Amino acid sequence: MAINDDDIYTHYPHHPNARRSKLDYIWCSVDLLKYLLNSSLHNVQPIIKTDHCLVSCTFRINDLINITSTTKHRRKRIIKTKFLYNDMLLFNQNNTGHHEWLWSHFTEDLDQD
Repeated sequence: MAINDDDIYTHYPHHPNARRSKLDYIWCSVDLLKYLLNSSLHNVQPIIKTDHCLVSCTFRINDLINITSTTKHRRKRIIKTKFLYNDMLLFNQNNTGHHEWLWSHFTEDLDQD
């Protein structure tokens, strides 16, 4: 069954002689698109002063949560260098003569990464 979208508009101009229009495209990744259940337009003019409609989409959330968990799991394997800035400040307060030595080594380590 074909959908007749000739009368579905996303923009209703305030001027009565202006033409209504619709979005040409809504971009979505193929991975996300396969979890789409429904999409719809909502008139938000009673709430917000706008001449556009709200476009909403409903997704299968359980499947999306599983995708997110997998993505987070992959992210945990990223190696990061952490500098303990507070420890550097304590070192500076206790050994003021080593102030320049400490920061020069710190910047060398940054340059190497």
